[in-house]
Amino acid sequence: MTISTVATPDRLKTARAGAFHLRATSILLGLLLLAAASLKIYQLTHFPPQARQSSLNAPSAVIPLSISELLLASLLLSGCWPTRTRKITTGAFTLFAAFALIEALIGRKNCGCFGAVHVSPWITAVFDICAVVALTWCTTHATTAENESPRSLPRTAFAAAIVLAGIATAAVWGIHRPVIVMANLAATNGVDPFGAPDSLVVLEPSGWANKPFTLASHIDVGGKLGVGRWIVLLVHHDCDHCIAAVPQYEAAVPQDGNIKLAIVETPPYAGPGEGFAPSSAVALTGRLDTTRDWFATTPVAVLLDHGIVQAAAEGDAAATPNPAWLAK
Repeated sequence: MTISTVATPDRLKTARAGAFHLRATSILLGLLLLAAASLKIYQLTHFPPQARQSSLNAPSAVIPLSISELLLASLLLSGCWPTRTRKITTGAFTLFAAFALIEALIGRKNCGCFGAVHVSPWITAVFDICAVVALTWCTTHATTAENESPRSLPRTAFAAAIVLAGIATAAVWGIHRPVIVMANLAATNGVDPFGAPDSLVVLEPSGWANKPFTLASHIDVGGKLGVGRWIVLLVHHDCDHCIAAVPQYEAAVPQDGNIKLAIVETPPYAGPGEGFAPSSAVALTGRLDTTRDWFATTPVAVLLDHGIVQAAAEGDAAATPNPAWLAK
């Protein structure tokens, strides 16, 4: 005797809804992986090694990881081999979640999953876990009979096109990437030490001592920094170290006028109401121009005496005022 199970309307409705949600989830995750791979390739070809602050951004990791993400994205978006693709995707996002949690627990501010676009590893971990849960839930409610062969030639071609487009884009970026200038302020025969417009300029404060502060020509209030003694603090509005450093410098700089404090914001600038609100201790505020793509480990602190750099520091070394700089 054969016992057959008849699909009730409610079961069919639930199965179809599960299948729809599964396809929507696959498309969303495919687009996310496509964006993640593209942004990592962009950072690899456009940013110097100093800008890569996660193990995911190392060249040895970016290339194989980006290709893997492109392949998985193409499978998710095309619908090829759905059951196997779901299993691989679930495993991949489980690993992503574990990696993001490790990054978060060791105090990293950027997970590195999206190249130079900073995303908290806590946010990434929560999203990855949600992706695994969504894939598991949708799978249990979708129809179980699926064709394991490619759905159609157009979909297969679409999957291959995504991978080829990613490889071609990486090649174009590699050929036309901007010139990287390691700026140490040393002007030669009047030539701008920061290269041509649109160059990617890496500021290296360690080599600035006893040189003219030529960076002033790229600061909107730079002309005022050539007279007297100044501490110039280069900051970025979403830099936690900068946010903590500004009030410390404001409190440390004496009000006798012997040395003055200038706060210079680096691009991209803060939106209305999002920037720093300097106190009366700040004698000058300005902005670094947008003629070049500037990279610096902020905050950057520079001690000037009549336009000549006496000392400079960056990152953790510049997070608190140097008492020696404030001595008369």
